Amino acid sequence: MNLPPLPPREPPGPLGSTWAALVGPWEVVVRVLHPAFRLVDGKVDPVRWAALVPVERGQSPARMGWHDVSGVRLHAGRPGRGWDGEPTTGPDPHVVPAVLATVLPFAQGTAWVGQWTGRGAPALAGASRMSLWQGAREYEVVSLDDRVRPSLLSPGPWPVLPDLLWDDGATFFALADVDLPSTLVGCTDPVARALLRESRLEAYPVAGTDSVRA
Repeated sequence: MNLPPLPPREPPGPLGSTWAALVGPWEVVVRVLHPAFRLVDGKVDPVRWAALVPVERGQSPARMGWHDVSGVRLHAGRPGRGWDGEPTTGPDPHVVPAVLATVLPFAQGTAWVGQWTGRGAPALAGASRMSLWQGAREYEVVSLDDRVRPSLLSPGPWPVLPDLLWDDGATFFALADVDLPSTLVGCTDPVARALLRESRLEAYPVAGTDSVRA
């Protein structure tokens, strides 16, 4: 399988690095926050980060981490004010379908999906392996064909975990890193505007030079 080249990147570094170090240099970088959850009468309701920001902070959560918003560290294993379950890390079953449905109309050429090999999942039939950076995480990559696409447009179960999504025409590159409670989308301006209009997503533009916040 001939894989398309990915955007050039800075050295990966730790998660204290920048958004551009994770997705590369793009016209716009959009941070899509994964919702927390509240249990109401046995029903699971998503909770946006903006609803949890303390009034005294008076800030948009665009540049905030989960601890800044909730007062509870990620993976602490306990609920907080206004929420019962913390955001997921890696691909989120509510976010992925909405992101994919939004970006696919802009895709040029083949679209691709990559699953991180470190998950220990069974090998994907017909997949090729690639690394984002030399010596960094490896991914199994398959084309987003008519067999895979419909399943990713639903909350799951998915035949391949969409840790990476991108297209040949370099209109978007989405990263759902296993360490982050958000999906990062480097993209062209039209794609960014569509993502920011999508009511199902809590999405914010961020500067590629901003520091990564988990």
